[in-house]
Amino acid sequence: MYLHYRLKTLKCIKGDDRWGDPDYYFTWQVYQDDDATALLHQGFSTGCPIDEGHTVAEGQQIPMSDTTFTVALPDVAPGQQTRLWVDLFAWESDADTAMVKKLFTNVAATKLWQLYEQNQMQKQKTIDAFVQWIDEDGMAILQAALTAAGGPTAAVIPIARAVFGLTKLAIQAISEEDDDLIGSVRTELIIARDPSGRFKYRWITNQGAEVVVDREVEPYYQTPVIRQANGKNVIGLNMFFQVIFDINDRGREG
Repeated sequence: MYLHYRLKTLKCIKGDDRWGDPDYYFTWQVYQDDDATALLHQGFSTGCPIDEGHTVAEGQQIPMSDTTFTVALPDVAPGQQTRLWVDLFAWESDADTAMVKKLFTNVAATKLWQLYEQNQMQKQKTIDAFVQWIDEDGMAILQAALTAAGGPTAAVIPIARAVFGLTKLAIQAISEEDDDLIGSVRTELIIARDPSGRFKYRWITNQGAEVVVDREVEPYYQTPVIRQANGKNVIGLNMFFQVIFDINDRGREG
């Protein structure tokens, strides 16, 4: 089983950029932490220049093709269940877009945990060292991530649970100094397997829980509106998720 995600369109409802029309891009995290060691996949929009986003004039809607991924879902034993979270972050490109994108790579997640251990679990010291490491690394992280993004399924890595909390601190540190974080959207997927081995799953969003499904069905669409806390940027998204039983069906719903 696989989880496929695609952002189809982006609309600028209200935009604010000191240089002209705003440039938007997206980053994401997919994670499961039922076990002592969690599973994580991270990524970012790849169709715009590394240090920029997609330019969208206020009132304009554009098609999107670069904010998409397919990940293998974790195995679930008969009689058990698991859950995954997908967090999509929307950014307005400003000071250092490349630095933000570096944060949302699997390499960065691994490095964050290494620094946490090296700094004897001191969070602020870890974040300071991590931000410095991202700033000094150059483009190697992003080049590797772009190469990996061309594969049929995205890489998922085992990671310590503490990395998720550290990542939130790193996002806060970077967004304070670099690009504006407009906001985020969270989607939860619960997967269960009955004693006979049959799979069931359901989606949960801030709008509530969807009905339980026990087969592959049409994509699950969402049309969230993300508003920046200061009101400067408001964007509307048209996106979908789909649980795929056969990887050959990947992305069949354009």
